Amino acid sequence: MSYLKEVRRKKHLTQKDAAAQLGFSRSRFAQIEGDFITPSYSFLLAVKKKFGKSVDMNKFFE
Repeated sequence: MSYLKEVRRKKHLTQKDAAAQLGFSRSRFAQIEGDFITPSYSFLLAVKKKFGKSVDMNKFFE
C-alpha cells in the first residue's frame, strides 16, 4: 500500500507515530502499509478522520 506510505511520509510520521495517532498497533499499520493485509473499514475511517481532505480515499483501492 504505497499510497499509505506516501501519506505518512508527507506528514513526517514514523510508522509508530502514525499507528498511535490512528489507534492501531505499529505491526498492524506496517502490514497494511506493506500490502500484506487489506485495511479494515475502521482503519480507513480512522485515516479519513485524522488526515481529512489531504487523503484521497480512492487511492486505497487502486
